[in-house]
Amino acid sequence: MDSLSFNVAVTQSTAAGHRRLFPAGGPLPLVSTINYRANQTRSNNGIVRLGPGGLGVTCHQGSGTAHLIVDVNGYFKWRRERGAGHANESAEPSPAARLAALAPRFSPSSRGTI
Repeated sequence: MDSLSFNVAVTQSTAAGHRRLFPAGGPLPLVSTINYRANQTRSNNGIVRLGPGGLGVTCHQGSGTAHLIVDVNGYFKWRRERGAGHANESAEPSPAARLAALAPRFSPSSRGTI
């Protein structure tokens, strides 16, 4: 799988902050995936390409705690176009890239920290 389609939510935050989801092993993005204030529940959706280290998540919150929920609902597997006798490893997806939906499944939280 090359990219994930997901919903992300933050709840029970004790302070304002933001989270960034990005290709692990790559540069930190300039924009956040979700912003929130204390005692606020917010959600957003997105698509992120996976990096060499998978999915990276950063937390930018001065103090306190927040619950982060990432619900992966599908993935994209880019088809690599092949040229005359050699592979063309273009960074751009071909029109054949399609979202592969995932069957619903509950996975209990590890309750670990990020």
